[in-house]
Amino acid sequence: MAAPQPLLDLTTDTTRPTVRIDGVTYSLRIQSDLGLLEYHTLNRLVPSFRDLCGRGPDMTEQESRELGAISKALCKVAVLDMPAEVDDRLGDLDRVMIFKVFTERLSPKVMQTISAIAATNARGRTSSHASNGSTAATPRRGGRSRSASSART
Repeated sequence: MAAPQPLLDLTTDTTRPTVRIDGVTYSLRIQSDLGLLEYHTLNRLVPSFRDLCGRGPDMTEQESRELGAISKALCKVAVLDMPAEVDDRLGDLDRVMIFKVFTERLSPKVMQTISAIAATNARGRTSSHASNGSTAATPRRGGRSRSASSART
């Protein structure tokens, strides 16, 4: 009989990848550095980042500015202890490249989880209908829900 697959497989790798900016080496965050705030930031921004990157030459000027702001926020999640003056010198493409290296180093399971949560949130649901956190049958404000038969008079 085969051993059951683990429900969760965590890696606690402490090898830090680095990037060099203007001759100075900066460490990238690793999975164990990500707290709930960083994880939430990734969940919130990665879908917009992917969507805007996929627009290509059809991107509007406003979308380009939005992508720049998102890439700046994502770069701050990716790089440990980068001084603000260094961050200010980076261009949008520099930040995108840094974030790309960062995401390539994260475990695929972390990125799959972030993508799955972001896709769920984009559909307006927070969990499955069968779970305790379902949003499928949220009562209306006012405390009473009406059935179809109670609406008839």
